[in-house]
Amino acid sequence: MIQIGFTHGTLHTAVLAAMVSPLAARRVTLPPRMELTSTTNEVLQLVEKTTGLPVIVQADTSMRILAAIKIAQGSAPAHLLTYNPKVAANLNYAVCFQCGFALRIFQAPEADRYAVGSSYQGKKEAERLVNEHLRNDKGLNRDARLHIATQMYDGIIRQLRSMPIGLRVDEWLRTTYPDLAEEQKALTVQQLQANTSSLRPDVRRFTPDKVRNASVAMSAATAAYWSRTWSDPLPLVPYKSTGDLDRGLALLKRWDDLPGDPAADKQLIDAWGVDLGLAGWYEFLPGI
Repeated sequence: MIQIGFTHGTLHTAVLAAMVSPLAARRVTLPPRMELTSTTNEVLQLVEKTTGLPVIVQADTSMRILAAIKIAQGSAPAHLLTYNPKVAANLNYAVCFQCGFALRIFQAPEADRYAVGSSYQGKKEAERLVNEHLRNDKGLNRDARLHIATQMYDGIIRQLRSMPIGLRVDEWLRTTYPDLAEEQKALTVQQLQANTSSLRPDVRRFTPDKVRNASVAMSAATAAYWSRTWSDPLPLVPYKSTGDLDRGLALLKRWDDLPGDPAADKQLIDAWGVDLGLAGWYEFLPGI
């Protein structure tokens, strides 16, 4: 099963439950304020119709992110969508957002379905960059530097995989299901604020310029998209103040210029990868 978890920013590893019976699909007891709306059920039904499999929705208090979806593969009988109960009043948007990723996979021609995997070249270059960047830090031994390099590499690849496609999903939800707008904005504002943590001096101290600049550029592109959508300059302020906005605007222009249909998602990821200097850092693996 392919796991997709997205929070508009860098992803963290999500620990998801094992596959359960498809008969349990959406038979989940939710607190009254967490009941799924008709829009959310419509989106879930769209996933089920498009993929031919049910979607199981379950709470998971152990999750480090708000929601994630595992796409069924092989003989797996259902897709599994889990959410952190902390998502609270914004549950419907969080569920629909994850469904959007699943839909884009299955709406693409079979030859264009993919997963993004790590590459040997990328891992080794990340290790080299971290070793060079932290060579004068006597408090970090080889194992510590390797741990930092692995975390950085995994984070930047997840970010590249999720952020440009996440904007496609958000655009679809924004234009197709306007009743989700309030929840969408609430969670997006939270994530835009969290994304600015990569601008902190202490983060920069441990991050090689190549990785830092790529990560910040993707966050700036996301901020620029929402600034434009909301006609609000505030999301741009942190990136203007650090001189990082232009790279973000260039990525957003690339996003605007490329086709928005799911069959072009690989092209979009590759375009951002080239612009960010990350070509060769990842591989496209056979998808569904």
